[in-house]
Amino acid sequence: MTLLAVLATSTTAFAQESSVSTAEAPRSTVPVAARPLPWMGLMADAGLPDGMQGSLVLRPAKWFRTSLGGGYNMISKGVRAGATLVPWGRGPSGTLEVGRYFDGDANAAARSFLGAGFQGAPVLQRIGYDYVNAHLGLDF
Repeated sequence: MTLLAVLATSTTAFAQESSVSTAEAPRSTVPVAARPLPWMGLMADAGLPDGMQGSLVLRPAKWFRTSLGGGYNMISKGVRAGATLVPWGRGPSGTLEVGRYFDGDANAAARSFLGAGFQGAPVLQRIGYDYVNAHLGLDF
């Protein structure tokens, strides 16, 4: 929702012609590790059983990152929110995410795996779940 609001209120950028310089642009003397990381970004991931997810990521502090997004798992749409702590700004990190996939009919997904002969099962008509992910990692 926030991403849609930002896109809806942003102005259109227009390209302008400029003269081409043959001089080489000056190179930054700041080492890559010392450059500040962006405060906003996008994240995409895919896996089982969570399907495909896309999230907006905000980094209000060097050591803290939040994400909010949605996804699809071949059955229904879902939402996810997460928080990551990176105590030294880079290196070891800990992430906690919570999410929900809303109720959906899994018979079509089961048919795609089991073949056209699968007639469907009443138990697969309302499949949805809540989840919590916790993981440790390394941020570079």
